[in-house]
Amino acid sequence: MHGIVGEHPSDYDPKAGVLLHSSSGSSVGPIRTALWVLLGAVGFVLLIACANVMNLLLARATGRSKEMALRTALGAERNRIVPSC
Repeated sequence: MHGIVGEHPSDYDPKAGVLLHSSSGSSVGPIRTALWVLLGAVGFVLLIACANVMNLLLARATGRSKEMALRTALGAERNRIVPSC
């Protein structure tokens, strides 16, 4: 005997066992397709949100391109133009 049953044999029936079965078939089975559709919809919304954030960052960088060109023309160093994180 192993583990807690070996340490406390009087508290446990030696003939007792454990029966494991998957509950996903009984609990998720009828709505499995709906859950996959929901997962796809959530993934699609996340993809749209990431694309929007990327678009906003790109628009901001494009809007500042003239400023960066002017700073470079005036002789600013790279570390003054591109801020470090």
